[in-house]
Amino acid sequence: MVRARVVATLATAVTLAACSGASGSSAPAPSAPTSTTAAATTSTTVAGSPGCDAPPPSGRRSVTIDSRGRQRTFRLAVPPASAGTGPRPLILDFHGRGSNAVEQAVYSDLEARGTARGDVVLSPNGVSLRGTRIWNIVNRSAGLDDVGFTADLLAWAESHLCIDTRQVDATGISNGAGMSAFLPCQLDGRFAAIAPVAGVNLVDVCPTGTPVSVLAFHGEQDPVVPYHGANAVAGTSIGAKPVPDAVAAWARHDSCDAQPTETRVSTHVTRTTYHGCRAGTDVVLDTVADGGHTWPGSKISLPRLGATTHEIDATGLILDFFAAHPLRTG
Repeated sequence: MVRARVVATLATAVTLAACSGASGSSAPAPSAPTSTTAAATTSTTVAGSPGCDAPPPSGRRSVTIDSRGRQRTFRLAVPPASAGTGPRPLILDFHGRGSNAVEQAVYSDLEARGTARGDVVLSPNGVSLRGTRIWNIVNRSAGLDDVGFTADLLAWAESHLCIDTRQVDATGISNGAGMSAFLPCQLDGRFAAIAPVAGVNLVDVCPTGTPVSVLAFHGEQDPVVPYHGANAVAGTSIGAKPVPDAVAAWARHDSCDAQPTETRVSTHVTRTTYHGCRAGTDVVLDTVADGGHTWPGSKISLPRLGATTHEIDATGLILDFFAAHPLRTG
């Protein structure tokens, strides 16, 4: 029943509800896109948050906090006690427009798979405007300050949980992908890596700031956030650059080499990797040739939004990428 409800809701959600996929036969997922440079130059020193002094919780629950005069909610998923103690990586997983935290937790499967690996996963809920939950990736207006909410969310997590502050990462789909790409420039130095799925091109990249590792996924046949760009996405006022241009902008932000390398990792998936980036970061794009506005490898199919590839497993690749790219400490 839960899966059926989620499929039905996601399939009819307004515009930005999912991301990247492709048809074709299943194949083993390629290894995580990392570089020897990152492994050699990035420190893995753990930096525990104030919450490390509190008793460690476990399990999953809904949490409500006050943020900028609003009651905001999110799902909290903490590794089991059997996973041991000590500072944990923190992943924020943002749903698409018209969706919610529960649906995103099921769709990406990050909540289950992340905690199994020892990560804390927070799945926030956007604010419903005119009946549709969204993330404000246009500005930081007082009316809906989702950047402020994220800052409050990080403060709550770091004071109530034992978080490794050098392994705070963000991902999401569509409007949520845009949110994950919006945050590093707005909260400089707080995020080690991001993994936007079907939405890396929804926001501009800041020209300066702390290096951030980026792993993006996008389908070339995405009907909602076009791979080749659009003046206005799905009837909104938000424009979208061509995906390769958006990823190249992140490469410039991280001072990577100008020319990337391209590798065919499966029948329909091409990986573009920028090398020589600052502080052991990497910038990577997985392009799915006939992919739709879907999450690669998801068990949930969304035919109205295009094909979902199973040639790669976005969730597994994201978890590996995040683990390999903490903030550099020296």
